[in-house]
Amino acid sequence: MVYNARADMKPDLKGMTREEIADLLVGMGEPSYRGGQIAAWLYDRGAVSFEEMTNLPRGLRGRLDGEARIGNLELAAEAATAALDARKYLFRLEDGETIETVLLRLATSRTVCLSSQVGCPVGCPFCATGMIGLRRNLSTGEIVDQFLRVRARLDEGEQPTNVVFMGMGEPLLNFENVLRTVRILTSREGPSMSPRRITISTCGIVPGIRRLVKERCTTELAVSIAAADERKRAELFPLAREHPLKKVVAAARDYARWTRRPVTFEYVLFRGINDSRRDAETLGRLVEGVPCKVNIIRYNTARPFRFEASGPRREEEFREWIRPHCAAVTLRRSKGSEIGAACGQLRAGYAGAEPPARAEREGK
Repeated sequence: MVYNARADMKPDLKGMTREEIADLLVGMGEPSYRGGQIAAWLYDRGAVSFEEMTNLPRGLRGRLDGEARIGNLELAAEAATAALDARKYLFRLEDGETIETVLLRLATSRTVCLSSQVGCPVGCPFCATGMIGLRRNLSTGEIVDQFLRVRARLDEGEQPTNVVFMGMGEPLLNFENVLRTVRILTSREGPSMSPRRITISTCGIVPGIRRLVKERCTTELAVSIAAADERKRAELFPLAREHPLKKVVAAARDYARWTRRPVTFEYVLFRGINDSRRDAETLGRLVEGVPCKVNIIRYNTARPFRFEASGPRREEEFREWIRPHCAAVTLRRSKGSEIGAACGQLRAGYAGAEPPARAEREGK
């Protein structure tokens, strides 16, 4: 199901670039520089109403209020881990759908994990989001507003340092809106983030990876590899036949050459499925020679409970088995699993999931 705004709905400025806002203002008989002013109010200062834009003439603010709008997500609930190193936000959209966004706090960083779709069309059996199926793509404004809403709730003096497209959905299957979000987040009227502080994560959509190069995108790229053996991978990744590993790795290699930075291959370990020494050596041979690092990820339990995590000992063994092929191998232990905020756990209240903020509301 694809959601489209009603034809009679006023244009939403949130999600428009500076140039697009300027074009709209010129059409209203205003000078083009107003586009930059409004973009700065939206993306740098986080304005939620035209009345806040005090360097615009009062008459223009009133006219904008009548002819345009500023979309704002509704915060329905939030939950935090006991250590306060992860916080999950449940946002309700204008059509009643819901999404989840995560803030990860480390000693020197604040990372916002953005969703790009309501649900996900890929349907990986180990991912809670995949069990929802695709409800619809998120608009640029809905993606950008996740960042803005989380930023507004940070403590004084805090600012997001990183953005990762690792929430609900497959980013490269909502390519246009994800790329527009990147351009807004890196714009001088916005947060002015470095592309190196933004990571697009994909399950291996080859045309999307190649299009990133064509569009001259220079963000970090993370590519999930469910298994290095195509037969096993087909059981874990429904689109394996459409995007075979050799083509995925070749596209990732070309992206690394374009950006002159290594790509990250992400590998979730499942007990007894893809965690043997042979699996590690097959993965190593697959990525050998590619400018990359391998990120080994502990599986975070998600409904239905068909899979098990491999455990710390096997994680360490797997890392050592792959080192001869790739020196840059790390173990990632995701934060937020206690509140369903870790990789593969986001489901935004669908399919009978526990309300995300239940523990916090009850004061536990």
